Amino acid sequence: MKHALIASVLVAGAVAVAASAAAAKRPPASAPASAPISKDGVEISILPRIGSGGPTTVTQVGLDMEAQTPDAAARLGLQSLRAVADVDCSRGANRFISAVAYQQPALAGPGRPRNITGAWVQPSPDSYMAAVVQRVCAAQSPPPAAPPVVKEMA
Repeated sequence: MKHALIASVLVAGAVAVAASAAAAKRPPASAPASAPISKDGVEISILPRIGSGGPTTVTQVGLDMEAQTPDAAARLGLQSLRAVADVDCSRGANRFISAVAYQQPALAGPGRPRNITGAWVQPSPDSYMAAVVQRVCAAQSPPPAAPPVVKEMA
């Protein structure tokens, strides 16, 4: 009877460890689709999460930006833009990995790569990227708890 109890506890522990290992191998879940961020005639859509840009607090996302008014297009010097950015939720910072500008709506026409520094910046509270960082970090879930480990059986 004692051996059956020990065996059932070990099997349960092994199942928990296997489930945890399988979960760790799965690709990161995409962020749920959310409404675009609209500010000063510009609309930014956060695309599903691309992956991890390094430490666990860094999330790499795609961004589509669209000028909704002629004034916004003139201010930005473009009509639409596709970008990839890392967002570091622990620092409230972001860095651009790539950006391609388009002179037509909906990413149409020839794309023109934008010069980016790749430097980490903390966006000012009234910037477009402050809203992006806030939205991405709000969607992050805490890391899963470690499975229980059985050290000794009575």
